[in-house]
Amino acid sequence: MSAGEFEGLLASGLAAHQAGRIEDALTAYRAAISLQPEDAEVASLLGVALSQSAWADQAAGFLARAVQLEPEQIPFRMNFVEGLERLGQIERARQEVRAVIVRDPGHVRGWEKAGDLAAQAGDFDAAQAAWTQARMLAPHEPTPALKLAALEGQRRRPERAHAILDALAARIPEDSRLLSLRCNILAGERNWPAFAATTDIWLRAHPDDADAWRSLSRSHFEAGRYRDAANTFGRVLTLVPVNAADLTSFAQLCLHALDIDAATGALAQAEQLEPEYPDMLAARALLSMYMGRFVEAETDCVRCLAVDTSNASAAVTLSRVRRGRLADSELAIMRRVADDPNADLDRRIPAAFTIAHALDSRRDYDVAFAAYQTAHALAQQRDNLESRRFDAGNLASRRERILALDFSKMAPVGNTARAPRAIFIVGMPRSGTTLVEAVIAAHPRVLGCGERITLPPLLDALVTISSEGRTIDGELLDEARRNYLAGLPNPGKADCFTDKQPFNFQAIGLIDKMLPDAAVVYVRRNPIETCLSIYRQEFNKAWSFAHSLDDIAAVYAHHALLMHEWRARLPARFTTIQYEDLVADFDASARALIAACGLEWDPACHEFQRAARPIATFSAVEVRGKVSSHNGRAANYQQHLAPLIAALTHYGVDLVSGAVATAP
Repeated sequence: MSAGEFEGLLASGLAAHQAGRIEDALTAYRAAISLQPEDAEVASLLGVALSQSAWADQAAGFLARAVQLEPEQIPFRMNFVEGLERLGQIERARQEVRAVIVRDPGHVRGWEKAGDLAAQAGDFDAAQAAWTQARMLAPHEPTPALKLAALEGQRRRPERAHAILDALAARIPEDSRLLSLRCNILAGERNWPAFAATTDIWLRAHPDDADAWRSLSRSHFEAGRYRDAANTFGRVLTLVPVNAADLTSFAQLCLHALDIDAATGALAQAEQLEPEYPDMLAARALLSMYMGRFVEAETDCVRCLAVDTSNASAAVTLSRVRRGRLADSELAIMRRVADDPNADLDRRIPAAFTIAHALDSRRDYDVAFAAYQTAHALAQQRDNLESRRFDAGNLASRRERILALDFSKMAPVGNTARAPRAIFIVGMPRSGTTLVEAVIAAHPRVLGCGERITLPPLLDALVTISSEGRTIDGELLDEARRNYLAGLPNPGKADCFTDKQPFNFQAIGLIDKMLPDAAVVYVRRNPIETCLSIYRQEFNKAWSFAHSLDDIAAVYAHHALLMHEWRARLPARFTTIQYEDLVADFDASARALIAACGLEWDPACHEFQRAARPIATFSAVEVRGKVSSHNGRAANYQQHLAPLIAALTHYGVDLVSGAVATAP
């Protein structure tokens, strides 16, 4: 063949290579090197193509041969470096890139690659030095600066990272790489307001960037807007090829929003694409637990942990399905996650609670209590990062502001929209509200809606209006009613729905005027058992009072004192259910409960465990079993509860019923 034919093969190989047709490129390069075996360029190109193919183990010889043939050619050396990197030979690649820098101290790409390799080797000081040099040599090239900022974030020096990004933002404020990295660093700081603001800039600049929509979904999630988070992530699914990871993320958000049908569909799709994807198995296990399919839930947890031994979500669900019981090997895995200072707190915290539950199930109560303290310490660490603090001193003034709301001169709002009638189940968390809702929601006329998050912010808005001296008139009350009823699921044939948000107890006065036809069931349980049960759970991070028994006692007293006042003001407005009485004589109590809700008795309410509805609370497992009292645990932790008992006594809370006779 002629020289022209060699050049033609080389050009053909380059064109195929640049188009991503590696097999065609290899064919052309091999033909070319057979004509001119001493040509360094074709040897280097063949080595690069091999490193990107199934014959990667053959690449190093050709890459090294090119350097040997023309040692002063920096591009051939850089190809060798990158080929070694693809082969995982990081230390050898670092040696070769040093040779590049020695020959050409101003080679920006050489310094940048030296930083990349150092970071892969865990030599972060060397990575920082190399990227800094690259940044100095090419101050207008953003990539070294972005890598430096990412490293500072990884090393938990966010102030340095932000300084680098601020300098870059002066030149490229809407660069998607910069905005993405800024969000990652802010997420590490748990600075969610700044995260949301940066996401807004990102989306306005790049409305079709899937990662920007992921960021918006995360922003909604961290603010507790789960339905918005799921809907936003749905946009991601329209922008990228369908894959198991994104479908699973969408399903997880749907589970938080209690959109069971959407979660089920997404998980089925994810399974078709990747049957052993760990997060899919973990999410499906959680869904199965909510639906009462405990054998399926346990099976999926075990399958998940076989693939991903440190999957905290699967371990938590497995713990709940097994009532805390974990094998030693499973417990050891959770200890590694909880004790890892470099792991995300959102993984460490559930792992720590899982450890405590396992110790409790083994009746090692003193060690278990210490483990619960450790879990709460991690949760408080997260609270500190997110500038979230509970102040029990504000509870008395909050009661005053709630009770100062004057609805006395206002006529009740009529149900002009003919919406289904509300049945509110209120009380402290862990007081038996899930059991009561399960009984009521089993009735064919009732749609169980779980813990709706709608009413508390409406109450807060009215408290603010009243505190500012403005009048709450009928128009405001009617608007609050419409906002509360908005977003209800389709009730189907049901003409009633439940709302078991426990903290709706603060809104009894508002409910009385806003929804006068609503039934209100107040559930009360032994306060010591209730408070300990709260302490033993990993609540939503917004419930920061749950990290201290003193704070839990203060909130319990706040609830008891408010309910004491509501009883005095509105004696006929609600029905009180004592948890202990309900489980002691379930048959009679269940009938009385259904009658109090204005419903006729239905046998399905007696066999509520069989109802095909999700139960997405800590009691998801217990409430599917035979009705029985879960009191008695406090006796196991008696020596740790003296401060709790003293606090409850101080507030005038009866230590058996949880009621208060008189305000302290």
